[in-house]
Amino acid sequence: MSHARHRSGVVAWLAVAAAAACALGAAGPWARSGSADRSGYRLLALASALRVHPTWAVRVGLVAIATLPALAAGAWIAAALQRDRWVATLALAASVVVLINSVAVLRSPLALRWGVALSIGAAAVAAVAGVCTLAVNRGADVG
Repeated sequence: MSHARHRSGVVAWLAVAAAAACALGAAGPWARSGSADRSGYRLLALASALRVHPTWAVRVGLVAIATLPALAAGAWIAAALQRDRWVATLALAASVVVLINSVAVLRSPLALRWGVALSIGAAAVAAVAGVCTLAVNRGADVG
């Protein structure tokens, strides 16, 4: 294994870990409504039940958050197959999904919980690792 491939693999696996942290962070408590803490996924169910979809971005974000586990799993599979551009794309997608939903929660009147901060941090790492994965592989004939 060349030094460049090893470095590329390490950065790609960091992107995978960050994408998984995005999915796990969304399962943590994001906001408090009434007497209940609600995860990012539960906020999706609550917004759907209440038919709360004020803007197209919020609607897309609410639906997209359900894709986080699939994005993380896809990034893991892509990394195992050494398809670093796919890893980067999926990690960046997970980052965008978390950030869209985080903005919606931050703008809401709900009391924030620790899960949203964890998810934002994971999204930042996923974005940076995704961009770095692309930069390391620039010009390479990989994935």
